[in-house]
Amino acid sequence: MPVSPWILWSALSHAARLSTVLQILIFLPLTLATLSKPAFLLLSLLLTVHAAVHGTMILCWGSPALSLLQVPMHPFLLLVCFNAFSTSVPLWLGTATSVWGTILTYMGPLFIALEGLSSLVVVQKLGQQGKRLVEEGEIYQFGLLIASAGTYVASAWWIVSAYPAAASSPLSSTFLGVAITALLFLTFIGFFLRRTNIIESSGLALFMAYNVWLCGFNQESFSDPSYS
Repeated sequence: MPVSPWILWSALSHAARLSTVLQILIFLPLTLATLSKPAFLLLSLLLTVHAAVHGTMILCWGSPALSLLQVPMHPFLLLVCFNAFSTSVPLWLGTATSVWGTILTYMGPLFIALEGLSSLVVVQKLGQQGKRLVEEGEIYQFGLLIASAGTYVASAWWIVSAYPAAASSPLSSTFLGVAITALLFLTFIGFFLRRTNIIESSGLALFMAYNVWLCGFNQESFSDPSYS
């Protein structure tokens, strides 16, 4: 049975998008670990400019081929960054990275809010897809139940293990307690009103566990091999 060209193109497009995300997740920590913080900031700035140009082209052109064309751009930007810091760094480049770092620092609360909103959208989408799979058969329902239960257990373990480092002061421990209580309260309310499901709830629990771990993560954690 021949493969439909639309299915093949869709698979290539989704693989290209996934490759783009993985490149960002790998290249940024790689630059910070192998070069320096200014090099990391330069790559971040280049990726931001590329994302703005790419998003504008999608908005104006809208061709699905753009997802494939952007795949080689991130390795190219990484090579540019490595080449720029292989010798003495020009003064203007150091100033640009310093200014960009200051902008990122002051825009941190906005990024945190956007991260929270995007996580909610992703969790809601996973919940919707889970409902569709449940309707197709009991095997999907059983598999999703096992996956959700595993996510609950992993999230609880992650929160407990990361709590001592995150709760470094009475104020931070209070905020963490409020956040966990709010999650439990909203989960029970959602179940009672039938406004949510275990997929969405477990996804939010995992997101909260990640944020609790992140609260205890600091600059010293990069050099501490025992930190997890």
